[in-house]
Amino acid sequence: MPRSVLLVLALLAGALGFGPSSLLRGSRAHSACRRAVVPLLSADGVGTSEVRWLAPLDPTDPESAPSAGAMVMPLFPLGVTYLPYTSPVLNIFEPRYRAMYNDILFSGARRFMVCNVDSETGRMAEVGVIFYLDELKEVSEQTQDRVKYIGSHSVIGRAQLNKVLNPSVAATRKSYLRAEVTELRDSDAAGNAATANAEAELLKMFENLVDMQAELKEEPRFTEAVKGTLAFGPGTGKEDKGLWGTIVLWQQFLEQRAQVVGNKMQREIQKKVVDFLQRAEESDFDRSKLVNSRGEVRLEDLPEELTSEIRSIQRRYREELEASESDPYGLQFQALLQAETHAARLKVFERVLDVERKRLSARVRERQKIEPGPPLPSPSFQHGAAEPTALGTSERESARMTLIRRRRCNRSSKRMTDVRWEMQAPRGSIDYTGDTAAQHPSPSARQGLTESEPTLT
Repeated sequence: MPRSVLLVLALLAGALGFGPSSLLRGSRAHSACRRAVVPLLSADGVGTSEVRWLAPLDPTDPESAPSAGAMVMPLFPLGVTYLPYTSPVLNIFEPRYRAMYNDILFSGARRFMVCNVDSETGRMAEVGVIFYLDELKEVSEQTQDRVKYIGSHSVIGRAQLNKVLNPSVAATRKSYLRAEVTELRDSDAAGNAATANAEAELLKMFENLVDMQAELKEEPRFTEAVKGTLAFGPGTGKEDKGLWGTIVLWQQFLEQRAQVVGNKMQREIQKKVVDFLQRAEESDFDRSKLVNSRGEVRLEDLPEELTSEIRSIQRRYREELEASESDPYGLQFQALLQAETHAARLKVFERVLDVERKRLSARVRERQKIEPGPPLPSPSFQHGAAEPTALGTSERESARMTLIRRRRCNRSSKRMTDVRWEMQAPRGSIDYTGDTAAQHPSPSARQGLTESEPTLT
């Protein structure tokens, strides 16, 4: 392909934002304004309810005093649902949050609440998490003061947001929000026979999903090794995350799926753009009409038919993610956080996994129509009770990423045509094999770090 075509294509990738991470951002924006689709058990264990949001803040409301004996914390609203026993990293640059970190260090509290935010209405979720500051690094000199601090945290529990005490600063941004909060604990943390049975059934359900993914050669998919590391108990902390560790693993899997779908979308758009540019060069197209002196391409300079096709492709892939509830930033994670008991959370997670079971079952039926053969392992999770496998110390190591390049020589082209990409997560691994035409950016760790766009080659 001519170098000029590659150059313009690389510029278009940034100008149009059609890389894999753009699909993640678009999916996140869509999910933030949707109501929860995952049913939640109500307080009495009967019926369902939706994700709960506070009413939008009114900046004209006066500052109020906390109730007697109430717990007050700084409030950091973010557009993401964080989960217990994770270790987020945040980049701090706004003056009000620089002041917040100075205050929690000076007071010795080192704690603040983080909650999700509805991007469309500005409403804050009623249930969030408590961040504990483990380490704070000042990086002003290295970043020319664009970022003041990089903070490493531990999410130590859940919290109920009762009310914001100083709503006016939401408009002025002169200071950070302060809120009256209540720490939340599962009322059934001790467990019982019924809960133990539910945990065992959910373990069987997850293991069957792993088998079905392997049989269908899903990309990405969990490896067989993940079965020995799954846990579904209440969890007590970083060393014993229990169900929360498995939920985080599922979230990482959805991030990988979004990246794979994004890569497919990118290749389809690339083909459309390359075909257009090659036809244009063959017809003596004046490149200066598309790329200006600064090497920039404007969307409005492309033919309307092409831009319409690009938007249509983006929409189709985004809808594919949403239809399978594969948004790694979706409200199903807020639903899990909001569940009032461990038993209720198991029910919500069962509903989340059941969506994947139905999707895989549909693929099985479709494949059997084309290639009749022995049936796959039943996706049913109604098997006898079994105790979840205990975790070893090595299985609690922090997540790490390895890229293993496996060379397969093509006789005609003599080039590598296969890449094996494996992510080893704290409680298992996710496997992906694909061709080198796809870019494989690292998954977003969802810890306040910027996602990088892929480099086109």
